[in-house]
Amino acid sequence: MDLIGRLGRQGPQPLGFGALAGMTGPSPTLALIGRARIEDLSSSLIDTVDAVILDGVDVKSISDAVDGLIWGAGPGPLSDDEVAALASAGCDFFIIDLDSAPAAIASLQDSAVIVSLSERTDRETAEALRAVGVDGSLNPRPKGACEVIFKDLVDIRRTAASTGGAALVEVSQSLPVTGLTALRDSGVDGIVVSLSDPKLVSDCAQKIRDLPPRTPRRSKGWQALSPEADR
Repeated sequence: MDLIGRLGRQGPQPLGFGALAGMTGPSPTLALIGRARIEDLSSSLIDTVDAVILDGVDVKSISDAVDGLIWGAGPGPLSDDEVAALASAGCDFFIIDLDSAPAAIASLQDSAVIVSLSERTDRETAEALRAVGVDGSLNPRPKGACEVIFKDLVDIRRTAASTGGAALVEVSQSLPVTGLTALRDSGVDGIVVSLSDPKLVSDCAQKIRDLPPRTPRRSKGWQALSPEADR
C-alpha cells in the first residue's frame, strides 16, 4: 500500500522501487506497473517494473513467487473469503470494478483500493467513492494511435478526479517521451503495461528513465486589467 500512497502524493523524491531505484538527483515520478498472470512472474521483466497486477489470480497459487514484489489483484469476481486470503497473503492493492467487487474490500486496513473507471462519474458517485475510501483510479488509455493529445490529458484528469489519490493509466502501445512527460506533468502517477509484451515493457522502462526532471508549474492565469489601468 505504501507505493500507492506515495504515488497519490506525487513528490519530487525518488519512489525507490524497480525502474526508479538507484537514481540520484531529481527523479521522474512515473511508476511502471506490469500486468501479468502468476506464471509470468518468472520473467526477467519483473525487475523492470515497480509493481505487478495479477490477473485472474487463484488464491491457492500465491506462493514464494510474490516474495519481494509489490503486487495487487486485478479486477474480477472474488468472494469475501478470497479477499481475506489475498490480504493475508500480502496483497498490497486491489484493482476493482464497482459492479463486481465484494464489499469486504472496503474494510481492509493494509491493502489499497484502486477503482477501474471507464469514464468520469457523476458528483454523487464521486463523493460516495471518497466516503467509502478508495486510494486512486485506473483510467482509460489515451485514444490516439501513437501519441497523446491534449484532450487525452483532460479526459484522464476528469476521470481520475472522481476518486482523487493515485491516478494510473493503461498503456497498450509505445508512446513518445513527450507523451509520457505530458501524462506525468498533468498528474498521472503511473502507467500499466502487460508483461506479455516484453518490447513494450522495455520501451516504457527506458523512456521513463529518459524523462526530464519534473519542474514546478507556473500559473498561466490571465491578469485582468481595469480600463483605468491602460490610461
